[in-house]
Amino acid sequence: MAQFKAIKSKGFQMEFANGWTVSVQFGLHNYCENYINHAVEDVYILTCPDAEVAVFKNGSERLFEHPDYQHGDVGQGFTPKQVLDLMIWAESLSPKLTYEDLYKQFGKEQE
Repeated sequence: MAQFKAIKSKGFQMEFANGWTVSVQFGLHNYCENYINHAVEDVYILTCPDAEVAVFKNGSERLFEHPDYQHGDVGQGFTPKQVLDLMIWAESLSPKLTYEDLYKQFGKEQE
């Protein structure tokens, strides 16, 4: 089922009908300009020019290390346009696709 999720007022996740999720976080201690900004802890509307992102299969704790990430299994400093592109890509994935299939598509060994 496709849906939005609020995550501790630090961002959100989008679960797509294909079984994949994109997490977008931009609060305190996330890899974005708000990383050490304690002023964002108790705000009603949280804003940031960039965000930390991750992609994973619904129900899995394993994150896919997308080649655009540069620093492991989360993307750092993604702009709104980069987040949109990542969401469009994740929503287009086959529900039957495995992490191993994705790594092969990008010419990487399984991490």
